[in-house]
Amino acid sequence: MIASVTHDGATVDLSDGSRFALSDPVDRAEAGGWTTGSAVAKCAWPAAMNRPATLDVNGYTAHALPAVIVAAATPAASPTGAAAASCADATITDVADDGSAIGLSDGHGYAVDDAGHVAVAAWLVGEPVSVCSVPQVGPKAFTVARYGNVVHVARTLTRSVAASAPTLCVVRLVSALAGDGSRVVFNDGHTYRVDSVPSRTIVAGWSQGERVTVCIKLANGTVYATLQHGSLTAHAVRAD
Repeated sequence: MIASVTHDGATVDLSDGSRFALSDPVDRAEAGGWTTGSAVAKCAWPAAMNRPATLDVNGYTAHALPAVIVAAATPAASPTGAAAASCADATITDVADDGSAIGLSDGHGYAVDDAGHVAVAAWLVGEPVSVCSVPQVGPKAFTVARYGNVVHVARTLTRSVAASAPTLCVVRLVSALAGDGSRVVFNDGHTYRVDSVPSRTIVAGWSQGERVTVCIKLANGTVYATLQHGSLTAHAVRAD
């Protein structure tokens, strides 16, 4: 059960003693309305695996990080009196194909250290991240955390990300969809809203388990997508 939840939905304590931090603004807005004593279906991994958990309350599923992972991603204050680390939420706007660089909605580009290239190459435009400064290392040193994966980066002078594509395409499987084609959920957990009647007609004809090519692009804070299955393409907007 929920033991406590902050007013902004950023932190949730459960009756088993576990604590979780929510970074996605939609999840936070939903969690802000949760109440003490509400039943929770928790699906969590051991903290050492650095993987996100899901908290299902009243049919809504939020992605959350165990507080121990969030603490590990935020460097401790330097004993010499250096400035404390600061963190902020952002979304991914660009990702280099090889994971060597990333652009965020804070208007900055970041060079990723070698150890983080493989992880960042799998990240998607529009996904939420937490950006933390590392003042004891230097003014350009930061960490970027996404669903429990923490990478070390250096802020660059340019906002652009070299060798990145403005649109990222991935293949996903349909895990759920509305009967009228107005919504579709893929196996990565993301939900897409389908607004136009022609696109809804296309999506309504799909079935669970079908492979769909999802191409996404961020514009003015909204993640737009084209969903292609066979020769037909539907247009959608990410809804989570």
